Amino acid sequence: MKLQVLRRFLALALLLTLTAGCTAAQNPPAAESSPRLDLLEQLDPQADDTLAQALDGEQDLQEALIPSELFYGSFTQAGADEVLILYRFPDTPPHGAGYDHAIAALYDRDTRQLLSQRSLTGDRVSVHVFPTQGDGRCRVFVLCDTEGAGAWTQTQELFLIDARQWQSQPLDPTWWIPYQYDRESYTETFTYCVPGHTPDTLLACSVTGTLNEEAGMEYTLTARGTLRWDSGSGGFLYEDAPNQF
Repeated sequence: MKLQVLRRFLALALLLTLTAGCTAAQNPPAAESSPRLDLLEQLDPQADDTLAQALDGEQDLQEALIPSELFYGSFTQAGADEVLILYRFPDTPPHGAGYDHAIAALYDRDTRQLLSQRSLTGDRVSVHVFPTQGDGRCRVFVLCDTEGAGAWTQTQELFLIDARQWQSQPLDPTWWIPYQYDRESYTETFTYCVPGHTPDTLLACSVTGTLNEEAGMEYTLTARGTLRWDSGSGGFLYEDAPNQF
């Protein structure tokens, strides 16, 4: 019951926010599609295997995907009035597809036309949108947690959406630790982030995992500091903040 109420609330909120300021059409056809369905029908099922399988199984499109988060801003060019909608699958996909498989879709708010879509796969998917004053365009930061075989990792990607393409942006290599594995010592290390105390910050820690033959991988988290988004430079600033966790 709670899930049904949530779906109705999200659909209503999506309808109101995307049609704000629009005038009603004169004598609309009785069979006219809802604004939410118009948005969903523009998605390309062939670009997402989970969506294609759901539709092949004759699942209703509005039941297969529900909007979970909306981000307003200028993504493709300065001054653009656009909205990035994060759709999630209410029915848990198989683990191989990621328990929290989602689709991020970018629309023009005036025309409601789809500009770009991207599939996001992980056991936990988190999306953060940051503004950039330099070129007037938003950046999309995606965190994807993945668990399997007793181990867990996280990927972090910063994107700029340009001409329908999601272009990966570099992250500062001086402090960011990509996933590394030392086969001789059976040790893995990487950077793990969680949302910070304010919308423009992330909390970062170093994760070290060591294989214990009896207990499996044992992990140690070490606080590294706060990542604060700097809209002027369009990147993260590192602030040392020990004992923050």
